[in-house]
Amino acid sequence: DNGLLLRDDVTASAFTLTPIVLTTSENLNDIALSLGTIQRAYVAGASGTLVSIPDIFAPVPSIAAPKPSQNFNGVALVPNSSGTVMVVGNNSVVFTYNTNVSTGITSGAKIKPVFTPALNDVNFANTQNGYIVGSKEIIRHTSNGGLTWQYVLPDAAGGGFNIPTLNGVWTTQNDKAIIIGDNGYKATIAGVTASENSLATVAVLKDVAINNSIGIGYIVGDA
Repeated sequence: DNGLLLRDDVTASAFTLTPIVLTTSENLNDIALSLGTIQRAYVAGASGTLVSIPDIFAPVPSIAAPKPSQNFNGVALVPNSSGTVMVVGNNSVVFTYNTNVSTGITSGAKIKPVFTPALNDVNFANTQNGYIVGSKEIIRHTSNGGLTWQYVLPDAAGGGFNIPTLNGVWTTQNDKAIIIGDNGYKATIAGVTASENSLATVAVLKDVAINNSIGIGYIVGDA
């Protein structure tokens, strides 16, 4: 909340949290890291805030433009791209941003809206294939970089009437993903078909991340 951003310096025996000073006091909702040749960080927040950090080892944050009025809830780097990030938020907004390697300036544009309630998370397997999730059972899939989006029908073991808000998604490969949400909800997606395999908890699950190369991942949420 209130623009709090901390850098975690991990050693073999401990970690140290160091505040990074921002020019915004907006609440921050999601973060994405690029760990390739160019190591960047992007943070999505309220009131269209996207914080761009071109170098995570020497962080000099800036606020990307444009900065719409809608809240940004989720951000993801597009794999195999030249630093493209996708950001989703309230009122079905979907933006794409790029960072100029020479200047470090991040700019973007709104892409075709998907006309849904609030969108909470986004994740791509590559430049073309990804998923978004959100409130009121929203799941959408794209195979053309976000130009068009397909409906994915949610699945609930209770008969389909008690599907919670969806908070996180991770695209494991083309046309496949893991989604998580309220009340311990977890499902796998193949194409445009979701199959529930919820966890033995009623906790709110808030985010998911998976190392696709080794098949190990983590889910975080409320206690």
